[in-house]
Formats: sequence, structure tokens, C-alpha cells
Amino acid sequence: MTEKSPGNWKTVQDADLAQWLSSDSSDVRELIVEARLPDRKVTIGRRADGHRVPAGVESIAPTERAAALAEFHSFLTALLEVPPVLLKAAGAVAVKATSRQVRQFVGHPLVKCIRPNRRLARAG
Repeated sequence: MTEKSPGNWKTVQDADLAQWLSSDSSDVRELIVEARLPDRKVTIGRRADGHRVPAGVESIAPTERAAALAEFHSFLTALLEVPPVLLKAAGAVAVKATSRQVRQFVGHPLVKCIRPNRRLARAG
């Protein structure tokens, strides 16, 4: 896959991440790569007090969704040195990669969004 220029990185919305991708840094970052998958259908119910609550979630095309996510995970596994972690429920993959590695898949048709894997600060 060819590397895209910064102006074509529509999947990267974080300014700091976009700047890092533009550099030739050897720093490894933890990222969440959301996959472009068939939509899910969420049904909404009402509690006794009238508030709306999610009543259920179903995939419109569950086998297509699972197959596309597995294909994308396999693609990233072959590309990256550190094995990516499949996040099935989220429809995403957690990766550790350099900017050069990310530029190799930023334009992949299954990439919906790339964002930093932010960690919550410990209280204390």
C-alpha cells in the first residue's frame, strides 16, 4: 500500500498524531484503529420512569462484519512487528507502531479512524 500525503489522511483527526505521522520518527505509539464495518442496529426501550435505554444491539451483517475485521487484523499482523490486539466488540484493532508503519496502512479501505490509545490517569 502506498504512503499517503498528510492532506489525504482523513482518517486521522488528532493534530498531534497527524504531526507525528508526518515525521520520520522511530518512536512507537499505541493507537486504536477503528475498522470500516457493516453497521449495527441498536434498539431502544423505555424504563418505567420513561427514560430511554438501549434494549439490544444486533449486527446487520454479522458474518460480513466478523470476516472484514478478521481480514483487517490479518493484514495488520503481517505489517507490524508487534502483534495487534483485536477488539471485536469495538470493531477496532489496538496497535503499537512507528509513524512509517502507520503510513503504510492509513489509506487502507477498511480504516475508518486512527486515534491515540489514551490511558486514564491513575487517581491519587
